[in-house]
Amino acid sequence: MVGESGGNSQTRGIARDRAAEREVQRVERELRRQEEKLRKEKELREEQQKAVPVGPRAGVKVRPPETADDFESVCAEWLKKCGVPGARRTPKGSDQGVDVLGGDYAGQCKFYPHQKTTAPEIRESEGARRQAGAKKMLFFHYGPGFTDEAKVAAKKLNVELWRYIPAKQTFHRES
Repeated sequence: MVGESGGNSQTRGIARDRAAEREVQRVERELRRQEEKLRKEKELREEQQKAVPVGPRAGVKVRPPETADDFESVCAEWLKKCGVPGARRTPKGSDQGVDVLGGDYAGQCKFYPHQKTTAPEIRESEGARRQAGAKKMLFFHYGPGFTDEAKVAAKKLNVELWRYIPAKQTFHRES
């Protein structure tokens, strides 16, 4: 009798070992499936990020500003729609010439319906960019655009000039 129960015990132990081995194999297969799924999802995200440029670009529509003050909000909304991370309007008050911030960008917004932006304003915006610690300065204008001297200054200082086009409800890059 003792031998039989020892044999049954041994058989049960072998069966448990086989069951445990099958369970380990099943878990390993499931982990491989999950790893493959995660790898494919990562590849898809990377492809999507390549397909959608991040940063200011023409053609992205945004609502028209209601007031001069609202123009700053419209500029921040446009940057968000362009995929700029953390795009936001700076608090009112002493913004040191920076009206919007986001990603590597600082922006100044001018609502001059009947007046062009001038070179001194562009030069001042570059100082504001440095003070804000941004890599790139964007200058937004609502109105007839920029003087030729402003465009020259922007090119020298690597400031991007963007003019809001009400009829198209978007911004157009002028430099």
